[in-house]
Amino acid sequence: MDRKLNRELVKATALRSGYSFTKLAQEVSVSTESVSKWMSGETNPRPGKAIKLGKVLGLSYEQMFGVRDRTLEPQVAFRLVRNQDPSEEHHERAREMGRMYEDLVPFLPFNQFEAPPRLKSPTADYEYLDELCGSLRREMGLEADVPVSLPSIFNHLSDKLQAVVIPVFWGHRKNKAELAAHIYSRKTKTTWIPFNLDTKLWDARFWAAHELAHVYTFDVLDDEAGEIFSDAFAGTLVFPVPIARAAYEELAKVRLKTQKFNLIVEFAKRMHVSPICVAKQVDRYAVAKKQPPVNAEYDGIYAAISRMSKREKTVAEEFFGGEEPSVGQLLEAAANIFKSPFFDTLSKYLKTNGGSPSFIQGLLDCSLVDAKALNSELA
Repeated sequence: MDRKLNRELVKATALRSGYSFTKLAQEVSVSTESVSKWMSGETNPRPGKAIKLGKVLGLSYEQMFGVRDRTLEPQVAFRLVRNQDPSEEHHERAREMGRMYEDLVPFLPFNQFEAPPRLKSPTADYEYLDELCGSLRREMGLEADVPVSLPSIFNHLSDKLQAVVIPVFWGHRKNKAELAAHIYSRKTKTTWIPFNLDTKLWDARFWAAHELAHVYTFDVLDDEAGEIFSDAFAGTLVFPVPIARAAYEELAKVRLKTQKFNLIVEFAKRMHVSPICVAKQVDRYAVAKKQPPVNAEYDGIYAAISRMSKREKTVAEEFFGGEEPSVGQLLEAAANIFKSPFFDTLSKYLKTNGGSPSFIQGLLDCSLVDAKALNSELA
């Protein structure tokens, strides 16, 4: 964190509110020693704890740390499970991670002279996305009727767009509901994508494609337009128009919801995506082609999918089985499945600057135990 806590204000507010260091530590869920270090200036609270400290004392983040020049701040975007709205804590934690990622940039294996490409005039128009996603599929060596593999998306992100995918475990702990985060450093013009390994496998391709769309448009579209475009792009890439047409034609022949749901699940399994992705793409196809509606996204489909979801594997379960992966397995998967230079880059940084579990903990927003294990392996 590049700003210092306004210790005098925080101490005065705590005193006025009747908070001792011990009581304040209990409210913020840290040790009394941590609070003492904050107040002495030895350390700063991490973003999540800083925001919680502000809530306890009735102080804004800006009051505690001063107004920040946002012009070179990392830009962040989130998608959370169950369409929850990201909190300021989510955003500040991601911006802090982005500032830490900037330290790794000199060690990345990417071309430092050429910026990755951006789309000229991105739009969620159906015909535009059909042509764009068809072109990308051909570039990835994929026919229009085959599933998009996760490695093919991640390889495109790394090789073509110089984006760094970071496999993380965010579903293991309370309130870690991110499917993926997107962090763009304006200062270094680099993109970082922490990808939650606890994401359901049938959602993973869609969210990887969603982040791919963000890389193409993050400094071109504003937040709302970027989310709309990324959702439409992802659906079209993983469930392309020829398959949406075939699904529409099959669904148009049935009337019973049971038959409709079974067909949707059949196409979902065929393309390795979630049934709701199929339903949305079929309905989009009908609207775009001015065909009679089949109402694939009907009332009750979410409840049916929710019941199915309990049996769906996560990305981690697919790649690592039922066991928690070792550090070595995680590093191997990062390189071979996620096509990511992140851990090699981090290793070079640590060997140059000295190992630091706390630095790794901040980079990955992980537990100190996991950070120590990674530090031991990489440094």
